[in-house]
Amino acid sequence: MRTLILVSILFFSLNAYSQVLSDININCFRDSQAKFIGGEDALNKFFGLNLQYTKDMSYGTMIGVIIIDQYNKEYKTLMINSLGKSCDNEFNRVVQLTKHKWEKNDSINTLYCVINIEFSYAGSKYFIDYQGQPDFIIGCIQLKIYIDKKIKSDEKLVATVNKYYSEKNYKKALPIINQLIKRNPYYSTFYVMRIKSLLSLGKDATKDYWVLTEFLNERKYIDILNNE
Repeated sequence: MRTLILVSILFFSLNAYSQVLSDININCFRDSQAKFIGGEDALNKFFGLNLQYTKDMSYGTMIGVIIIDQYNKEYKTLMINSLGKSCDNEFNRVVQLTKHKWEKNDSINTLYCVINIEFSYAGSKYFIDYQGQPDFIIGCIQLKIYIDKKIKSDEKLVATVNKYYSEKNYKKALPIINQLIKRNPYYSTFYVMRIKSLLSLGKDATKDYWVLTEFLNERKYIDILNNE
């Protein structure tokens, strides 16, 4: 079997530790930066060499957060865009391998590193839209392995979700929106649709609201959502 894995490494750091994404002030990501020993290229290479893709994993673009204490002893992870338990576990496994490979920083209690990992099937008819990526993202590496598997194109998924969404059939629309966000986690319109769907179904949308307004900095949608 063949698969295509694209790995982009994004660095950020925070001055305070939080296990809840909605508690994070996104502006802290610009204040300081976690530094991997050997630099950005070394971190890119490390993840590229150690990530393993298995048949039970999903595809799309995973965005994970590494949380490191200033003594380089404790490593935790959070997911901004999860592709499922198998991918999350693999991300955490590789993160644990990075222990003692980070530069210490006595002036900051907790460092954060956000990593973008793209798992993409060769020949698939969908494309990652990076136009909405936050401007503080740096670093990129591509690791290619191919998998032959037929999946629906973006166009077909969007047409289907628009149909359900216009009918206000949010229960059927939601799993398709989930799939679109797995593919394109930087496309703000999908988050607006998922937030409305979740709220209409009586479910929590706090994380999506944080991603939309803080991580993607799309605060223009606040009034739209409030007026729905």
